[in-house]
Amino acid sequence: MVQDICMANPVNPSLPPAGWYQVPTGGGQLRYWNGSAWTDQVAPLAGALPVQVTATRRNIYGHDMLYIELNDGTNVGRLNLDTGKVVIERPEFQGDFDRAVAVWRSEHGQVHAVSGPTLAQLDRAAAATEEWRDLATNRPGEAVRRKAVEVRKQAPVKAFLGRLLGIKTEERAWRVGADGEEEVARHLARLGDSWKVIHSVVLNDNGTDIDHVVIGPGGVYTLNTKNHLGSTVTVYDRMILVNGQKTGYLSKSRAEGHRASARLSAACGFPVNVQPVVVVMCNDFRVKGRPSDVHVVGRQGLRRWLERRPVVLRPDVVDRIYDFARRDSTWRR
Repeated sequence: MVQDICMANPVNPSLPPAGWYQVPTGGGQLRYWNGSAWTDQVAPLAGALPVQVTATRRNIYGHDMLYIELNDGTNVGRLNLDTGKVVIERPEFQGDFDRAVAVWRSEHGQVHAVSGPTLAQLDRAAAATEEWRDLATNRPGEAVRRKAVEVRKQAPVKAFLGRLLGIKTEERAWRVGADGEEEVARHLARLGDSWKVIHSVVLNDNGTDIDHVVIGPGGVYTLNTKNHLGSTVTVYDRMILVNGQKTGYLSKSRAEGHRASARLSAACGFPVNVQPVVVVMCNDFRVKGRPSDVHVVGRQGLRRWLERRPVVLRPDVVDRIYDFARRDSTWRR
């Protein structure tokens, strides 16, 4: 039974512990109870599995995997239940995949028992106190905008002529990058309250930064924004091309995800899986393949894509990760 209560409420023993429960008023949904009140987060109730797909759990080379398939056996995608990594083979069935995963979790009691830290681990992590600056006040694009200003001060005539004649200069590259980050931030601002966003996370004294860190029920993501308005961007399994020219976007985003995972895990005191995302702004977006370990999403569909990710984190875990992600000390370790 989904609402099986397995531990006492640490705040008020007379109330159920935080977790996913059937909505008291019905409606065929699960709703998240935070330990003292109902939240706005909902998920499908067991038995609502879309008829065109099936969910099958398999052990593949020691990995606990959940495969979502069409009734004819066509593989839609798979979820690594140990790491939370998702691979989509048939993007046109993304919505069916997400619903199937949510329903499977509710049927197998994994919505309440999502992989995450214990209360003891949370308490130990919270006990660590240190001085830090709050990154939640960062403005989108502020790190690269600052670099554009520095370059313009060093060579004001060159920067002026570049703008006047439309010549591609270093100052222009930083400025266009900042414009892109601000545009993506506007889309992220429309996410629901269950999602947390931090902009312009600087990693070292050289100014290397992560454009956006996004944390929510669907997991933790690092977003690398690429502003190529007026250009054609083509995505393949192993590369991204801009007007036919190879880029290093996948490797850079992959490295950002690994670094973010390591630093958040160290700060939080429990493993934090981070998925890298390249957010593309362009006039012509062509998808010829899908990289296995980096998501590539157009800015217009970014918000909807995030909101439709399978639920992998409890609300209290989202808050805990965000609490450490917003500290500058987390990223400068």
